[in-house]
Amino acid sequence: MGLISRIGAALAALPERLPGLFGRRETQSYWPNRAQRIVYVQSTIAGVRVTPDTALQSATVWACVNVLSKSIAQLPWRLMREDTPDRSVIVRGSLDDLLNHRPNPETSAMTFRQTMVGHLLLWGNCYAEIERDAAGRPVALWPIEPDRVFVKRWWDTNRLYYMVTNQTKGIANLDFMDAFHVHGLSYDGITGYRTAGYGAQTIGLAMALERFGAGFFGNNCTIGGFIENPKSNLTPEGREALLQSFEERHKGPDRAHKWQYLDGGMKATPLQVEPDKGQFIQTREHQIDEICRLFGVPPHKVAHLTRSTNNNIEHQGIEFVTDGVLPLTTLFEQEANFKLINARNPQGYYTRIDVRSLQRGDLAGRQSFYAAMFDRGVFSPNDILREEGRNPIPAAQGGDKHFVMATLATLDAAGAAPAASASAAPPESNAGDPSLGGESP
Repeated sequence: MGLISRIGAALAALPERLPGLFGRRETQSYWPNRAQRIVYVQSTIAGVRVTPDTALQSATVWACVNVLSKSIAQLPWRLMREDTPDRSVIVRGSLDDLLNHRPNPETSAMTFRQTMVGHLLLWGNCYAEIERDAAGRPVALWPIEPDRVFVKRWWDTNRLYYMVTNQTKGIANLDFMDAFHVHGLSYDGITGYRTAGYGAQTIGLAMALERFGAGFFGNNCTIGGFIENPKSNLTPEGREALLQSFEERHKGPDRAHKWQYLDGGMKATPLQVEPDKGQFIQTREHQIDEICRLFGVPPHKVAHLTRSTNNNIEHQGIEFVTDGVLPLTTLFEQEANFKLINARNPQGYYTRIDVRSLQRGDLAGRQSFYAAMFDRGVFSPNDILREEGRNPIPAAQGGDKHFVMATLATLDAAGAAPAASASAAPPESNAGDPSLGGESP
């Protein structure tokens, strides 16, 4: 192939290799409520098939995914700029609106993040297409179901890309920079482990225990029995008819304690079971703890309070933020900083998910913290008001000043106090301290 032909082939393939530069969405969502889609099924020893979808049938899995996704989805996710070395400000604009208000015309920011975190927790990966305008700026984020995405490499450049299967548009190849991809624990640093797959045995046992309990009470607290026929004169069809008759007459709580006539010397012997000897309740409670370990959620966040007290539940809430929420928010922040902000970034932009609202203690605890910070000159009155989400005091009224309790003076005036005390002015005088009503020397 000549040079001209190679250039022509490369230009022809450019829209496929770099779709984001042309300002169109390349992926397509499946129809809403696609609940019956065929997914990979993993069998467990407990006899229950566990997939990222069926795992949600476990109340504990649902609660873990729900509490983590909602906790992260409700937090402000803002575009920030380093204004000074010790101060950052919120940057209002299209990207801030994309992250904090409306990622795309069809989805709110909270719904988008809750969907992405749910995919991440169950599938180990979450994906979204970054739709860009002609200038390469992000204008929308479109979630993509993880079971439609395959991470691959171009054979010639060894660059990663994302192959996405669509319902009617065939296959779309997203450039690495046009796919918002967050993954958890990984074996290659590119894709994450599927949590529902590696935890299938744990989740499957919990689901099997729930099904056993439902079946146990649905079968009148028995697990079946034997029908003895000493003559053995029934055909296979007759045996099936007899068993079906027993099922129809006895199965279900509304049919409890009913009897059926047997002839020909037949004898019905029910089997009895004692769930307490199998530690049914204890095993169900243990599986709650096991599933919480999978997702890094404290048991009290899923309403399992057997080990929680009024003295330690606040500390467990703090651990939930530091050990459960912060690692996930950091993953989202780092991906956004790399793919949504210009790589050169001379203005020092970055994104931040603010978790402070989850770390706020009770009223008495916050009051003690603010008092200590204020007395030591760390917080100004306006710093405290901002933390509480209240309007600040005007700077002209001293809202931004820092005070120390020793003299109830500003920090600069407190530093000048020893020199003033060495003068001839009496100790009780305010001379030399205009902030306390005195006159300057």
